[in-house]
Amino acid sequence: MNLNVNYLGHNLKSPLILASSGLSDDMNKVVEAEKNGIGAVVLKSIFEEQISANVNHLNYNDEYKNSLQYAKNLSENKILDAYINFIKDCKNNTNIPIIGSIHCISDKIWYQFIPKLEEAGLDALEININIPPLHQYKDYNEFYDFYLQIINKVTNVSSVPISVKLNPFLPNYNKLIKDLEEIGISSVVLFNKPYSPSINIDNLSIDLEPELSNKVENKNSIRWLVLLYNQTNLQLSAATGFFDYDDVVKAILAGATTIQLCSTICLNGYNKIEEINNHLMNWMKEHNFYSIDEFKGLISKKLEFNSDFERIQYMMRDNN
Repeated sequence: MNLNVNYLGHNLKSPLILASSGLSDDMNKVVEAEKNGIGAVVLKSIFEEQISANVNHLNYNDEYKNSLQYAKNLSENKILDAYINFIKDCKNNTNIPIIGSIHCISDKIWYQFIPKLEEAGLDALEININIPPLHQYKDYNEFYDFYLQIINKVTNVSSVPISVKLNPFLPNYNKLIKDLEEIGISSVVLFNKPYSPSINIDNLSIDLEPELSNKVENKNSIRWLVLLYNQTNLQLSAATGFFDYDDVVKAILAGATTIQLCSTICLNGYNKIEEINNHLMNWMKEHNFYSIDEFKGLISKKLEFNSDFERIQYMMRDNN
């Protein structure tokens, strides 16, 4: 069975990608993921504020003064230089595509440093735009235009394929996807995991421990995979809540080219990658599929998934 897929212009030996996280913040971890059969790795994100603080460019609104000061404290060790060296180490010690990740909130100076990251050897770049819901932009059109403005500035300075990791709560994905395609984006990731505070009712405080995903969360990603698959030429990558081979199969049937893994590896270790790959190949053999392309989007191709289809499903469900 052949698990190869082409994603962001590179041949991957598996559709599984290690998501940007603490699992990909060290070269040895990246090497371990490769040994277990990962197709590509998205490095742990560098934050826009870290880049800006690192170059002493602190021209931000008061809205972000605390995050900037936090970033400045993190950047005493020249975080940008460290990230560049991290990329070089990963490229020198692995044979899989290395995807950088930048977590951003604005279109300020940070994007000008993308070429430096690419010179270090990045094969592609994932942009995670996370404009908070309490942002200064009150009008939706302003918000939308600002979002696209950020992407435009990234594509203008970048020479590698760009993927955008989308927030699960943005409105009108169909229009957004079409606009991103016109700008020149290669892929979208459905979806990132927004910060969800947990309230400690004993200490009357906010718990800051990382919150793992669960399998239920992948349903929203799969829903949008089937809704978007026939509407765009962009490659679709699934993320959040994909734990086992059956989740991976569903995502591919819906139209995903790749699936990003995080929480399942946190819980089960890097050998979970090999386990999923093996089960995926067994499933393919049982169903007489030799390659991923033979069944990618198969469900979405069979049915016309659109707003009318969804409406009918609601009516059928409520009458059963």
